[in-house]
Amino acid sequence: MNTNIVKDSSKNGNASFFERSGSSPTSQRRNVLNESARPRISKPTRDVVGKKLSKFLTAFFPDSDEEIHIQTFPPKGAPTGEEQFRSFNFVVTREQLNSDAKLLQKMRKYNKSLGLAFIVNAGGTKVGDIKRYNAFFIDNDEGSLEEQLKHLQDAPLPPSIILKTFRGYHAYWLIEGSCSREEWEDIQKRLIVHFKADPKVRNSNRAMRLPYFDYVKHDESDGTDLTPTK
Repeated sequence: MNTNIVKDSSKNGNASFFERSGSSPTSQRRNVLNESARPRISKPTRDVVGKKLSKFLTAFFPDSDEEIHIQTFPPKGAPTGEEQFRSFNFVVTREQLNSDAKLLQKMRKYNKSLGLAFIVNAGGTKVGDIKRYNAFFIDNDEGSLEEQLKHLQDAPLPPSIILKTFRGYHAYWLIEGSCSREEWEDIQKRLIVHFKADPKVRNSNRAMRLPYFDYVKHDESDGTDLTPTK
């Protein structure tokens, strides 16, 4: 088995977005990316968000021209059949996120009624499409935010990247070297059990929430309003 789980050794970003989750050497650093810390995006700063998003995705897709599969998904409780809540997939590259302002505008438009997520592993949208396993990952919202973070940081092998979401944390363990489908599925299941994480996050083609975009909540009182949660 040639699979190694590695820490994120990329340089730390803006302090308002990244926090160190321990006083360890640079090569062993663990980053906590606070999704809810994203400021309101005005037109002049859209390109900054694209660069920050590209930097986050570098850990999974080091080639700036590699395809990254994005999935949209409707908020819970949204009525089915309405065009604004219809989910769809599209492909981006980090180079496009860095340079294409119109792409970011489109993604912001989608985010008014849909959530945005990326397929962590490389190759496509189906399990059979996956050609490279980039990371193991979990979605955890069990317990308070403080308890969840402590559990992750105190793990025998802490995550490479921790993303703070609306209700909890997404944690990623980056993979260095080759990893078979059987190896990936085995370790993924073990992580879910250890952290009592969401058991649905077990497939290699799973999409996880993109940082720097809003958590969209459907207002069930009248079935029309969409409330971005900061």
